[in-house]
Amino acid sequence: MFSKLIKAKKTFFLNGTWGSGKTECLNMVSNQAEEKNFIFLKLWELKDEIVDSHYQN
Repeated sequence: MFSKLIKAKKTFFLNGTWGSGKTECLNMVSNQAEEKNFIFLKLWELKDEIVDSHYQN
């Protein structure tokens, strides 16, 4: 299904609650893709010094 959608360069954003299957969906799509040109970003792992300093004070 998604393999036809990902032939051209695109950006997808998945949003959902923890355990709703976002990672499983991404894994299925990347496994079905003919070309494996995926970049996975784990945005919850990014740190922002400004935000961190706000919560430390």
